[in-house]
This record gives sequence, C-alpha cells and structure tokens, in this order.
Amino acid sequence: MKSPLLRGILYYGFIFALFFGIMAWLYTVMPEVRNYHIHKEYMDKAREAMEKAEVEEARRYARLAVGYRETHEAQRFLEEAEAKADCMVAYRKYQQALPGPITPVNKKQLKKLQTELVKADIKEAILWKRLLADSARRIDALEEKLAAIESHITRCETDTSEIFENQRLKRIIEETRKAHNEEIAKLESYIGERASRCGGLTKKSAKTLASLEPDGEIIRADLDLGAARIDLGRVNGIKKGQRFKVFRYIKGGRPKDKGMIKVISVSDNYAFCGVLEVKDKNDPIRKSDYYISPLFDKNEKKIFVIAGELINLRFNMKQLTKKIEEAGAKVEKTVTIHTDFLIAGKNAEADEAFTKALQFGAIIMREKDLFEYLGD
Repeated sequence: MKSPLLRGILYYGFIFALFFGIMAWLYTVMPEVRNYHIHKEYMDKAREAMEKAEVEEARRYARLAVGYRETHEAQRFLEEAEAKADCMVAYRKYQQALPGPITPVNKKQLKKLQTELVKADIKEAILWKRLLADSARRIDALEEKLAAIESHITRCETDTSEIFENQRLKRIIEETRKAHNEEIAKLESYIGERASRCGGLTKKSAKTLASLEPDGEIIRADLDLGAARIDLGRVNGIKKGQRFKVFRYIKGGRPKDKGMIKVISVSDNYAFCGVLEVKDKNDPIRKSDYYISPLFDKNEKKIFVIAGELINLRFNMKQLTKKIEEAGAKVEKTVTIHTDFLIAGKNAEADEAFTKALQFGAIIMREKDLFEYLGD
C-alpha cells in the first residue's frame, strides 16, 4: 500500500501537470484565435471601404488583415485594392497636372503621368485577368467535383436499384421455394399414406379393414338385450341405419371379427345400436371393443368407384350409388389420387379403373363385402 504522503504528492502533481498543460495549450491556441478575429474584423472593414470607393482605406485594412493572417482571399483582395489605389493615384496626379500651363517641363511630366496611368491601368487589367482566370479555374474545379458527385449519385442509384431488384428476386425465389416445399411435403405425405394402404391390399374383407383405423369404441353392451352403445353421435355424422363391424385386436395386432351392429337411434354425442350378428357366443360384443365401416368417416366422406359388372341383381348401378351415398360416402365415376375404395364387381380386373386403383393406392373391396355394410 502507498503511504498517504506519496498519494498526496501524486495527486497534487497530477493537478499541477494538468493545469500547466491547459495553460500551455491556451498560450498556443489563443494567439491564433485572436489573430483570426482581428483578421476577420479588418477584412470586413476593407470590404466596407471598397464598397464606399475608399480605395486607400480598403488597401490599408487589407494590409493589416494580411499581416495578422495571410489567406488566399485576403491576398487577392489586397492585390485588387493596391491595383485600384495605384490607378486612382495616377489618375489623380494626371488630373492635377492638366490645369497648369503647358511647358516643356509640364509636357514631360504629363507624359510621365500618362505612362504611370497606363501602367496602373495595365496592372489593374492584369490583376482582373488573373482573378478571372483564377475564378475560371475554380469554376472548372467545382464543375468537375459536381460531375463526380453526380456520377457517384448515379452509381449509387444504380446500385440501390440493383439491390432492391435482387432483394425482390430473392424474396420471390424464397416464396416459390417455400410453396414448392409445402407442395412436396403434401405429396410425400399423401404418397406415404397411399403406400401404407397398398400394403394391406387383398381380396378378403378382413385384411382390407386391417389397413384402416377404427371409427370408434363400444362404451356399453348388453348381450341379453342385444344392444350396444357407441361413442359417436349426431355431431359426428352418425345416421340411423348405418352398419358397423365390431372387432378387437389380438396378439400381433391383428383384428378379430366379433360381429355386426346397426344404428337404431342417435343422440348428439352417442348412439344406440342393435346387435345383428355375433361370431362367437363365447366371445360376445363387449365394452371397449372397436367398430368400423368403410362407408363412414367422421372427418370427411370416403370416395368410392365401382368397376366391373354388378353381381348382386337386387340393385342396378344407380340404386347402388344411392345406397352408398345414404350410408355417408361419395361415389365417383373415375379413379383419381383421391379415391379411397374401389368396389370390384365381375371382371373388374379387366377394367382400367382397377389398374389405376392399384397405382393410386386405393383399397380394393369385393361387392359381397360391401353389402355387409349396406344390408338389404
């Protein structure tokens, strides 16, 4: 630790050094400031005297201004004042010499005064010529600077327009890329969904249904009454008369068919069903079993296409279409990428729609399997 005495010496030493530094700076700067103000004052007086045609006063003040601060402007003003003063002195002397009698001496003196007057005029003319040339050079220099500034402004405007154009193109490219990426993602998702459906394609109804998610769950069942209650209702699109296959998952995640139910009454959030069929009396329809129908979807209508000739003669094509639509689905004439099911009738494999359905990943359903969900 430093002693208090040493700290005091350092502190006051710093204060004195700072004080003398400021004084030295003022001693150096103040004369310049003073000379500048005096120079400005004398130049103002010189201009004022020149405006009043007091050339001698103007020259005197200009000399004083140059003495305090020699600038290009003051030097030029002094030269102009001296030229005008010399010219006026010569002219005044010449005018004073004219009234006297003309003698050889006076004649010689007049000739000398005329020579001085001409020299003064020439000196003033040379000065003005030099001033004009200097002004012309300054104007040329200013015009060059102005041209350079205009050229720089033009380049800046060009660069700015290019920057804005590049930014606009970049924004368009980004928007286009984003839209393409979104479209690609949608197509990949759709292709993945269709590919997963293709894995479950089969001519048997059970394997076809295995590729679908269940529509809902049995929340109550009474085998003695032959009734069951499901967890979907009117708000989900359930209608009276719809049929659902009941199943449960067994080992390996395979669905086991347990029977068939039919909606007999509908409430807002649930529906009562009658049990139409039980596959195994030892394994009846119970609570927590699942139910499914290819004709029903609580989120969107399933799209069906019918291919081949109808085997079931109870309905013609128009009547069958109406039955499918009453059950909650939609029937179209041609297979597209949006088709969900193809109803395969007689000789359906020879139909172009059958080939397209396989390509687009639609589920193939036999006509007899469809009527399990339509009934009579």
